[in-house]
Amino acid sequence: MKPISHLLVFAISLILTVPALAEMVDNPDYLHWAKFGPGSFSTISGTTTMGEGAQGMTIDSQRGAKLVSIDEKQAVIEQSVVISMPGMTMPPMVSTITIPAKVEAGSEQDMLNPETKIDSGEETLEIDGKSYDTKWVEYKMTEQGVEMIAKSWYTDEVPGRQVKMVARGDGEIEFESDLELSEVEVK
Repeated sequence: MKPISHLLVFAISLILTVPALAEMVDNPDYLHWAKFGPGSFSTISGTTTMGEGAQGMTIDSQRGAKLVSIDEKQAVIEQSVVISMPGMTMPPMVSTITIPAKVEAGSEQDMLNPETKIDSGEETLEIDGKSYDTKWVEYKMTEQGVEMIAKSWYTDEVPGRQVKMVARGDGEIEFESDLELSEVEVK
């Protein structure tokens, strides 16, 4: 083989073994959180009723989202869930997620267009005397024998976006949930 052929084979093998660099784009979730300062948070609270009659159970819950830190590369969000049932309050479940500022093109997640979307629209909601211009999405999914239909309302005015959610589940487990913005602080 001639030296030029060796060079050509080497160049082709190098091209085939080096992964293509993906185009990076702004992450919509990061851009949302970038509007707020560290310490900004929101909490949605409400009730879920499972079953009916004497065997029914009411569960109160609070879900929170708080901006812990943000820089030019990422936002760090603390998520918390507190669940209370008659006679018992569970310890808070707290997790931290990191939202990168950039993501690969095509991988951006859009909460207003989930794969299971039934319908969507816009609506002004009044919660605790304040009006929010929202976008809502209604979606349907089935998991572990339970068919769930939910509707969630979102606004960019609130850290974490979600201001209301109603859901209903039918099947092996029947439930109805109604959660609404109960606390918000913007810094």
